[in-house]
Amino acid sequence: MILIVAEAKDGHLKKNLGELVTAAHQLAGGAPVAIAVLGADTSSLAEEAASWPVSAVHALTAPELGAYSPDGWVAALTGLVQSLGATAIVAGHSTEARDWLPRLAERLGGGMATDITGLNVNGDTADITRPVLSGKGIATVRITAQPACLSIRPNAFVAAAPGGAPAPVTNHTPAIGQIARTLLEALGSGGNGKVELSDAEIIVAGGRGIRGPENWGPLQELADALGAALGASRAVVDSGWIAHHHQVGQTGKTVSPKLYIAVGISGAIQHLAGMSSSRYIVAINSDPNAPIFKIADFGIVGDLFEVLPQLTAAVKAAKG
Repeated sequence: MILIVAEAKDGHLKKNLGELVTAAHQLAGGAPVAIAVLGADTSSLAEEAASWPVSAVHALTAPELGAYSPDGWVAALTGLVQSLGATAIVAGHSTEARDWLPRLAERLGGGMATDITGLNVNGDTADITRPVLSGKGIATVRITAQPACLSIRPNAFVAAAPGGAPAPVTNHTPAIGQIARTLLEALGSGGNGKVELSDAEIIVAGGRGIRGPENWGPLQELADALGAALGASRAVVDSGWIAHHHQVGQTGKTVSPKLYIAVGISGAIQHLAGMSSSRYIVAINSDPNAPIFKIADFGIVGDLFEVLPQLTAAVKAAKG
């Protein structure tokens, strides 16, 4: 049994669930795959989860699960994993999963691997690939302790599609107990109707080459034309030019969009660690020797304030 733990946002399951379903079925090799949803009211989430090709949905409902806390999630999932005898727990590589998943592994005496980009399953063994050394290398690991707690990098697996007969839903009311750590305030998530960075298929990201915080306009216009999210390097975040939730990189968010447009970003290793797995990378920089060009699929050497308006106009013209 492989158990997927689905996360929700704005009352709906996150779009990475299809990728988790694909990874879980690869890992299961024909064994049952189930989805767990958590919350103070899980009825709509459970119904949504039941539409995916899995054998069962487990709805964990408790007032303490209304807001995220690592204690609540670990307490709720520990009993479920033990009762199901799950051999692996699969979750997205989200900020929350990086918080609760290792705690769950420790609680259950299991193994742990994060930011997984590939699985090679052969019988009862699975070789797991994940980037290391800021993305400069790829490690292959094999977890022997059960359950294996695994977080999957966004866009690393082709997403499955919902469909088929609805999976049966089993409702649980876990005893949560005392919660010692509660999230009182969340940092901005890139809301206000804009595309969220972690879910974006296209990202337009800026670095020090934009010259100042007043110059995000051309990048935002291109992002709006493409339906893209706005990203940033650590340097501009540390300088206060944009909020932290836009940061891509080793100390920011790891992203794997279909298209990543790096504008005025030199290509520091720490930044590449968070975006080098993007399917296509376009670099725009006035410095032809910028390291970002070494990993870019397409490069434009030029003044971004001349290039971006032309790109935006071309995108709008193409859309009619």
